[in-house]
Amino acid sequence: MTLLDKLTYLIKSGLAILLVPIFFACDDPTELGLELDGEDNKLNTQKIEFDLPASTIAIDSLLTDNSTLVTFGKYSDDIFGTTKAIAYANQSISGGYFPDSSDTFVRAFICLSSAYVRSTTTSLSNQTISVHLGEDTLFNSARYLASRQVPYNESPIAERTFSYNRISNHYNNLDSAVLKIDLPEAIGMEYFNKLYNASTDTSRVTLDSLRSGYFFRKPLVFVPGEDNSALINFDLSNDTTAIYIEILDKENSENKFYKLHFRNKHYSNIQRDRSGSVLSDLSTEYVESSNAGGVAYLDMISGIHTKLDLQPYLDFVAQSENLIINQALLSMETTDLAHYLDSSYVGTINFLFIRDDGRINGPGLGFSMIENGLMTDNSYQSYGSSSASPQLQPTVYNIKSMHYSSPSVTLFSQILLDQSEEEEVDYLTNELVLSGSNNLDLRQSAFSNSAFKLTVFYTNLK
Repeated sequence: MTLLDKLTYLIKSGLAILLVPIFFACDDPTELGLELDGEDNKLNTQKIEFDLPASTIAIDSLLTDNSTLVTFGKYSDDIFGTTKAIAYANQSISGGYFPDSSDTFVRAFICLSSAYVRSTTTSLSNQTISVHLGEDTLFNSARYLASRQVPYNESPIAERTFSYNRISNHYNNLDSAVLKIDLPEAIGMEYFNKLYNASTDTSRVTLDSLRSGYFFRKPLVFVPGEDNSALINFDLSNDTTAIYIEILDKENSENKFYKLHFRNKHYSNIQRDRSGSVLSDLSTEYVESSNAGGVAYLDMISGIHTKLDLQPYLDFVAQSENLIINQALLSMETTDLAHYLDSSYVGTINFLFIRDDGRINGPGLGFSMIENGLMTDNSYQSYGSSSASPQLQPTVYNIKSMHYSSPSVTLFSQILLDQSEEEEVDYLTNELVLSGSNNLDLRQSAFSNSAFKLTVFYTNLK
């Protein structure tokens, strides 16, 4: 019986008739047991808790081309080691003013709007960024993992040294969270001349070439200096993030602009060096660290994930008969990130399955939720219907309470229970990997190895 068949069976069978009132009639499943007390009662509702062992593993091969962000910079700490991020972005025309014969070039510059910054100090200085031309285009049909390196010309076309204040979210004491990089006049004139030729070519061949992206096939590559001490997420979806060609419209005596954006193909190459750090033993993906000291870490940009072992629950269901899961909740307690200035926890965490090949199948790589990630109860109930829109079941960090939410894993737990009764037991998964909703998330979380509890209310059909 396939998993889809099992879900259909669960919902349509007599078991579902019992599940529905248990599921929806009361907030506390133990109330059902009180209501059914009596000598002739054949239902017995109970509660049990499982400590799910947690560990720290490395996964370095996730996609970074499926976000509106790119990551740039370099950052080191004693736990995760050194992470260096190089951002790649194709150039695409956005629109604006086309020059004519009376107009003149003024300047060209790049604006990069910051979405998030990780650093160990509130004030950064002497950070450098160099802009290079890639030696190959980024292909829309290709997928780009964090470990992929596309060659680029080592000679930069532009450089900038900048300062940044995290409290005011300003660069160089300006009233802006936008980093501006001036391009040399020779580079700016190349853009200007292409725009001028496109506007004056009566055959429209040049204009068509401009619109098709023929002139700007090589991506820009943003490389950090070796002495940089921060990681920055640039938001490519922000209207401010673009290349600007400033043009003097002499007829109207005013400056006008043409823009090129970076919203099409882009990705971040992440280079990780854990030597000398607490997690230096994480040299092989999916192998548990023995150096983590009783702490399970989650740091997406460093390639560090928390792994949960479901074996305590699987041992229970393997020895049980005639059970129905009324409700199951997964809870967790965080550990203070004393090494990190903000103690800023990963906001949204998903739970992905380690499959038979020993790896997760992250979003963007033929991702099928039911086979690869923990879904919401509603998603399991409606799976297979034409109107279904499956959703992963996340846990969300609440800044006010300083706790993660306790997601419902009721139907997921029921599926594992059902699978334990098969002749050849093949569980949906034996382990879960905690993964942020964005592979370029700069925030960090830490948990005790014993911080995860699975609380199950179940009914025993006597």
